Amino acid sequence: MKFLVLTLFTNLIFASVDPIVGNDRELGSYFDTNKRLELNSDIEAKFSKEYLITEYSKVLSIIKRTVRGKEVNFQNACEFELVNSVVSLSETSLNSYNEKELLFSMRSLNLIDDIVLEKLINVAKVDLTSKVRLKTTLNTSQKENVLAHAREIKKKKQKGCLIAEWKEFRTGIQKDLGQKFERLEIAAFYEIAQAGLISTRQFLIFSALAKDSKKFLGPDLTSYLKKKALVRKLFPLKVEQDFSEFITNKGNKKQKNSLRMGLYQRFEYHEMAIMSDLVNRFRKLLKSKRIEITAYDQDDVVVDKRELDPMERFRYAIKVWRVEKSLLEAGPLKGKFVSHKELIMAAFELGQIAAQEVDAISELEEIWNPQRKWHEKAWDWVKNFSSLLYIVTPPPYGFLPALGIMAIDSVLTKDDAQEITHGIF
Repeated sequence: MKFLVLTLFTNLIFASVDPIVGNDRELGSYFDTNKRLELNSDIEAKFSKEYLITEYSKVLSIIKRTVRGKEVNFQNACEFELVNSVVSLSETSLNSYNEKELLFSMRSLNLIDDIVLEKLINVAKVDLTSKVRLKTTLNTSQKENVLAHAREIKKKKQKGCLIAEWKEFRTGIQKDLGQKFERLEIAAFYEIAQAGLISTRQFLIFSALAKDSKKFLGPDLTSYLKKKALVRKLFPLKVEQDFSEFITNKGNKKQKNSLRMGLYQRFEYHEMAIMSDLVNRFRKLLKSKRIEITAYDQDDVVVDKRELDPMERFRYAIKVWRVEKSLLEAGPLKGKFVSHKELIMAAFELGQIAAQEVDAISELEEIWNPQRKWHEKAWDWVKNFSSLLYIVTPPPYGFLPALGIMAIDSVLTKDDAQEITHGIF
């Protein structure tokens, strides 16, 4: 019933809102807590969902896009402007709630996904009311260099989103100040404001961003929307509104985001495509009718042929997977380590495997158990499903890619990883 209701309202949402901005993959949110879910319910009880969708859609409608060939460009996808529009809602038609609460409500209705939500919430938390204290000042030479660079930027740049403008000014200042940049960044923006090259509001925002720069130095909202739009254009989803709960799980103990959020943070669209292709090739290997090892003599006459049984095929697939993953990391990914979860995420994001496959992974506790030896897990996995072909469903989807990859992930130990080479045997 929960999924049915979610699907019905997602259909309503997608009819009025750009699907690139909206959520089309996540079942639930990484940011969900009991308190937030209760608050979302309170908002929806006070205002009808249709009314909320109408009001929120007015905010998101300022985002415009243009398509040129494969490239999709977005205008007005500015975090501060969007949050200001939500603040206006909190002061008028939805005045019982603050902007952060309304943003989480917007996410609960799938009008935005978790990545958009995170970017908007980070901006909503920016404090522009506290006074800016200058601990240091620029010397004459530093001031001249900074202002000269700022004038060049001002001359050639049209008005854009504030975070993008801050990054551009910041890059120039960093070149001018070198190692003293972090200590003098706010002082540099003060001098730029004093010279009339940025407004007082820009100075306050740039100073606030500088204080918490780690949150804002990554891809901004426009960059994310362009990447997602390109992914959807090049790899249309086979099944629309196919939602996965697993992808909203935390990536690992060190990460402060979900598996899907981490995928977009770490990889470009072409890297996701290569990762997804590896999963597809792995799928074909495991779904093959048979796997044989054939020996030939010097005259190319067959002297021996052996067909692998299900257990041997599974172990052969593990070895091939290790080799292919190693080559992927060393080659196209240019040294980036990629986890098996990330490979699954890439295939799911590009619509190559179904949510049913991905979510089934979280239920395989016997495979995830780190206390058992790899051959015990592998044998149980094969035994439980009778053979490698038993759980294969008709194309384009099957359980094998997701289950197989996670089985391999669970059996890889540090010692195993050290033994991986570019050869299969």
